[in-house]
Amino acid sequence: MKMKLGRGCVALLAGMVGLPAWGAMLVGSVNLTPGSSEDLTADGPVDWAIWDYQSGTAGTSGAPSNRKSGGSAIGSVTAALGTPRGITGTVPASTFSYTNGTSPVSATNVLIGAITDTSINVANSGIKFNVTGNPGAVEGVKVIVSGFNAVGTFTATLNGAPVYTDSSASYAATRRPVSYTLQFQPDSAADVLQISYTISTLNTGGNSNVDLQAVAVSVPEPVSMGSVGLAGAMLLGRRRARA
Repeated sequence: MKMKLGRGCVALLAGMVGLPAWGAMLVGSVNLTPGSSEDLTADGPVDWAIWDYQSGTAGTSGAPSNRKSGGSAIGSVTAALGTPRGITGTVPASTFSYTNGTSPVSATNVLIGAITDTSINVANSGIKFNVTGNPGAVEGVKVIVSGFNAVGTFTATLNGAPVYTDSSASYAATRRPVSYTLQFQPDSAADVLQISYTISTLNTGGNSNVDLQAVAVSVPEPVSMGSVGLAGAMLLGRRRARA
């Protein structure tokens, strides 16, 4: 019996066994009820960043308030319509922990703020940022967002790959976290992963906004030698079939 692999599976297997994949790859999923705590050091061995802005100050640079020491894959935030600004107060749990930050170096189970757009209560307002990937490996990206009196639309684009988009998170007058997980691999280092989170619908209550809290970049879990052998055999079989 012949096994036919989808393009995303081939790219993922290729990254696991160190072989080149065919074309860019991007897949995603959403978790509307993430866990009560996030360990950024564990979630982001490549890079992680948080935006713990709680003063509501307009004109924020969009740079992370803290990030993995030496990390560089995650870019600063820009606003979709206005300029970046903090929210007022914190977002209810999830809480965040880390041990390899820049300043401060560590934190344990803390509530943090978020970053949003000065253009509140306006459709299509929100945040944007980029993640630089590795053409030689599949990487994972976890994005923690929240919102207030709005329906948020999460969009991820990568040159040469299908767009991932989701609008399943609808917020009332209490912020709550929502988690998105992406797997991606660019054709070249110049092809960055572009992510946005914007308002698609205004809910009742006013002051509608959507926000970003944290991003973590990881690599796939190691696979067993047996799995590597099977993956390699399937990839080589696909190559012969395409020859």
